[in-house]
Amino acid sequence: MNLIPQGNNRDCTRVITLSPSAEPIIIGRASKTASKGLLAAPQNAWFDSPIMSREHGRISMTSTGVVQLQDLASTHGTWIRNKRLEADEYRDIHDGDRITFGSTVTSGPGMPKPTNFLVLLATNKVL
Repeated sequence: MNLIPQGNNRDCTRVITLSPSAEPIIIGRASKTASKGLLAAPQNAWFDSPIMSREHGRISMTSTGVVQLQDLASTHGTWIRNKRLEADEYRDIHDGDRITFGSTVTSGPGMPKPTNFLVLLATNKVL
């Protein structure tokens, strides 16, 4: 699965390998402290985003090959196709879906923006 950044966070493309037998992948806010093991990298789902919760969501693949996203009661929410997931809700992800982690925060310095991605599930697509 490829998460292609949209908008102003174009430097955080991710390639995530999923299989029905693999553990779910946690999506969340990266840490700047290397010893925590939560540094953002192209092959993981940790992002340098102040708007995301540390454990914001979880991506998994069912035994039938369906990719699903679960919101882990994140502070600022998760959206698929512009529809918000409820806390702990699972929702199927399809090729071409748009996922948003977080919402714009209007208080405090910098007004952080949400992190938006285009989902590419097919392995033969050219990025």
